[in-house]
Amino acid sequence: MNDGAVRVVAVNGGLSEPSSTRMLIDRMVAAVTDALGDREVAVEVEVIDLRDLAVDLGRSMAVGFASGEARAALDAVESADALVVASPVFNASYSGLFKMFFDLVDVDAMAGRPVLIAATGGSPRHSMVLDHALRPLFSYLRTLVVPTGVYAA
Repeated sequence: MNDGAVRVVAVNGGLSEPSSTRMLIDRMVAAVTDALGDREVAVEVEVIDLRDLAVDLGRSMAVGFASGEARAALDAVESADALVVASPVFNASYSGLFKMFFDLVDVDAMAGRPVLIAATGGSPRHSMVLDHALRPLFSYLRTLVVPTGVYAA
């Protein structure tokens, strides 16, 4: 934390521009910031758009360790006080880019970190991705997944 501020890092797994997933991330970050602000807690927010890191993530996966902007993004996630994450639904799961990014995260660095999960999809029937894909991923990373997830169709 910097100067007593809670550091929230939001990870946007959306691939398009404009992105409904990015819009959801922005709304969730605003809600978290408002809720903490009501409690007079200072909040510092950083949003990571994985779309911008696609090349670095591909290279990082090929060599087995992160470098460049991907390393900086991973450092931000691993040092955050809390995470807000969202991915579009592809084939009943999160995006491959989202998976690549979190495959590079140090499992030990994530233990105990609160995470608010979210997803976007074309219809309400894809909402199960929260419980069948995102929640298990962040449970594996030993984070504290917030009981309520957000899904936007």
